Amino acid sequence: ATRDCCLVIFKLRTGASLFWADGLPKPEVVTQTGTIIWQFLPCDPVNMTLPIARLIHAHGNSTFRRAAYIFCVTLLTCSLLTGIIILYLVVLPYLHEHGFEESVCRIESIEKHMPILKCENRCSRERSLFPCLHVTVVFEKNGTKYSATLFDTIETHEHYRRYKCVTHYCHKRLEENLFAIRVFQWRLEKRPVFRCFVSWAVHGNEALMYKYHRPSTVFYGVFLPVTCFLTSLICLLILWHYDRCRVWHLQEDSLRFISAVPRRGTME
Repeated sequence: ATRDCCLVIFKLRTGASLFWADGLPKPEVVTQTGTIIWQFLPCDPVNMTLPIARLIHAHGNSTFRRAAYIFCVTLLTCSLLTGIIILYLVVLPYLHEHGFEESVCRIESIEKHMPILKCENRCSRERSLFPCLHVTVVFEKNGTKYSATLFDTIETHEHYRRYKCVTHYCHKRLEENLFAIRVFQWRLEKRPVFRCFVSWAVHGNEALMYKYHRPSTVFYGVFLPVTCFLTSLICLLILWHYDRCRVWHLQEDSLRFISAVPRRGTME
């Protein structure tokens, strides 16, 4: 004759479940706040021991596998977003700068009349104003002299190319921007001959004062996000190959097992 034994099911606050049979040592976690459900079953080793052992083994490894899934997905998403940002802030400006070759420029003219423009800032409605200074330089290429519009950086070239502004300052007050432009003009007049980077074939007679993006910067900026992306993608594929996302269905299996067991008593 079979005797009644007890299957203890302990529900944690987190929603996890613990299973053990009567007569086995109780886990220390049962001292925490939660709900204990007592179910009296026929003590049949085939109907009792194997399902309990399977559920205990499955839930014991589920935390690590779920953490691995979450970590890989997070790393995949972050590397993808970082790669997009680096593409916009580093790679594209570098490709834009690549068309400018090193040369020597000489100031040809500085326009006295400076139109007032608004700063390019799409994230704020309160955009400050700055005076647009036009500067023309002369450089020599293959024994021929060319005139070019001067820009200080590739950022100014991208945002204010149509206005031909040599530089831009976007402080809060117009007076501060005007003072900064005057200082910039004074420095140009003090040093009329300087090293520059010119483009006469790609961009059409334009010159930069500075180039900031180096090939090593672009390489590491692209290499690290791509490496993290591929690593996380490979890890996800390996997890899916061995697990097939079964870890996310363990709770449903536990609930189906509980509902299939005849219940005689419940205690909280």
